[in-house]
Amino acid sequence: MKAYSLYTDDELIQLVQTGDERAFIAVYRRHWAVLFDSAWRRLKDRGKAEDVVQEVFVDLWARRASLSISHLRPYLQAAVRYKTLNLLARGEGSRELLEPMEQLLTARGSTDARLIEQELVELVRLFVQTLPDRRRRIFELYYDEELSTREISARLDISRKTVQNQLRTAVVALKAHLTSLVLLFLFL
Repeated sequence: MKAYSLYTDDELIQLVQTGDERAFIAVYRRHWAVLFDSAWRRLKDRGKAEDVVQEVFVDLWARRASLSISHLRPYLQAAVRYKTLNLLARGEGSRELLEPMEQLLTARGSTDARLIEQELVELVRLFVQTLPDRRRRIFELYYDEELSTREISARLDISRKTVQNQLRTAVVALKAHLTSLVLLFLFL
């Protein structure tokens, strides 16, 4: 019998469905870090991100016999995304990212809020289009397709550190760009 770490996801999920705890532990170890990273990127709160991932795995184990999963990793990522978005929708996520935007959108009254939101979305889209090709592609893979830095580095055949540096550069520039626009808007 081969070690559980050598099994494919499909083999592991079949074993999990039969109640094999060691297969479940192997799934947990294999996917925990990527799932945590996904939750943390949205919540910016380590404890809440850990709770979300834990809930996904508890649910997986609880429903193991009735699950029909053909692609484990996308299934787990979707479950984390769903739980994270539910947390944010209930107002339990990080306020760090939402408060400045909420203040901006509510400062001028609700009638203008939708227009302001559309304009901000368009500004971000235009900003992304100004990025150098490789940086733009990395940004889109990370934020639109929600790939990890490891997955992006493999897909684009570049180092993970390069992906991280390109993302950091893009985000810093975007924050500076948006901050100046928000300040301009507030002082009009």
